[in-house]
Amino acid sequence: MIKNLFVHDQKNFAGIYSIKYYIRGKPWVLTIDDEMLFNDAKQQLDHVQFNVDHPSLWGPLLEKAWAKIDANYINSEAGFSF
Repeated sequence: MIKNLFVHDQKNFAGIYSIKYYIRGKPWVLTIDDEMLFNDAKQQLDHVQFNVDHPSLWGPLLEKAWAKIDANYINSEAGFSF
């Protein structure tokens, strides 16, 4: 199911990804890049959950796309829309 959210199933060397969410039954395709906010003091990504034991990029990309729908990361904190 998660693979179906990504419009393209290959790695994009340009760092551009298209993600399809269904909102109220209507497909919305969002285009995002793979740049993430990084907190140097904590040595981790800000605003996204990333497991160093399983360094996959799909989780942070989906969170970034959802934050784009909700205007920013703060509005979509903990999966809730405000």
